[in-house]
Amino acid sequence: MVKILFVFNQLLIKGGTESVMLNIFDNIDQERFHIDFLLMHDTQNEDKTEASRYLRKKGASIYYYTPLKSGLFQSRKSLEVFFKSHHYDIVHTHMNALGAEVLKIAKKYGVPVRVAHSHNTWHQLEIHGLKDLLHYLYLEKERKQIRRVATHYIGCSEEAGEWLFGKKLCRTPEYFTFKNAIDVEKYQYNPEVRQKLRTEYHLEDQFVVGHVGRFDYQKNHVFLIHAFERLHQKNANTKLMLIGIGEYFEKMQELVRQLKLEDSVLFLGKRSDVPQLLQAMDVFFMPSHFEGLPVSLIEAQAAGLKCLVSDQVSRQADISGNVQFLGIEENDLDHWVNAAVTMMKDKNDRRTPIEAIQENGYDMKFNIKQLEAFYQKALKRNGIN
Repeated sequence: MVKILFVFNQLLIKGGTESVMLNIFDNIDQERFHIDFLLMHDTQNEDKTEASRYLRKKGASIYYYTPLKSGLFQSRKSLEVFFKSHHYDIVHTHMNALGAEVLKIAKKYGVPVRVAHSHNTWHQLEIHGLKDLLHYLYLEKERKQIRRVATHYIGCSEEAGEWLFGKKLCRTPEYFTFKNAIDVEKYQYNPEVRQKLRTEYHLEDQFVVGHVGRFDYQKNHVFLIHAFERLHQKNANTKLMLIGIGEYFEKMQELVRQLKLEDSVLFLGKRSDVPQLLQAMDVFFMPSHFEGLPVSLIEAQAAGLKCLVSDQVSRQADISGNVQFLGIEENDLDHWVNAAVTMMKDKNDRRTPIEAIQENGYDMKFNIKQLEAFYQKALKRNGIN
């Protein structure tokens, strides 16, 4: 049995990266591979998330180490304590540049295969002052260091891989592009589910703009809400459905109140029924400041949705031909509105592009087999069968 440790820098609340980890956990050959989790967080007593309960029920162990905000020395010390007493064949970090500290200590304690996984194309950081700038410089240092302390490298897209590891490493056998694949059957368009949910949320005669993503700087909810405001001014029969939680959640609720849109914006919070809720939408908006290759965008296309997406998102994400890339400057707002208005008039049948998803490598079961082979090859090079 191969023992694998997934390391992440927060609690397991179902966002994009968390979904990728959970998909791997659920679909990997559990007779050959066992996965545990190490989370950067203050205390396990606060970890009562649905995902954590599910993982424990399925036999995974969940451990914790001191977060960086408590001090770099304390964080490193807790990692030292952990790796002194726990042995793993593979340590796989899902933390972008922050994974360097973990992999450095894993290397010290003899972990043979150390995998760094790039889920993005930029640090998840908004720079406003000196403190943010210093944090950015620290992350840049870690971005360079991770190339030396990892033995193997994974990117969710070519752009994500090259950003964290550089082009040279991404041309080696130690690199693998693991696309953020999905279980297509879960997201397949279902008109009966659509009708049921639209009735439940009183959306029968509404054009619904949807978004799934954590409320933070990266996802650019301010632009999203202002674009919806302009769309709503053109057509009052419109609703905005927002799924997710995060540090900007209350700020966005306040912005909606200021714009007097309370009756037209649905804040649905953290949800476990995203595949069903996608059926109720008419168009998917994603005005992100940066992305690796967002799994929520693949899910939206699998649900047959047309998508308006930031031009900062990888063009590889358009697997259906239903994605339109637009700018995210203030003078681009009307472009989003006009595109959405055009979609209101388009009555084309909505279908799940199953063949396109499979042909482009976003079928999860196939991708997991590739990942298993990648792990086995890495172990074999270290003399582990």
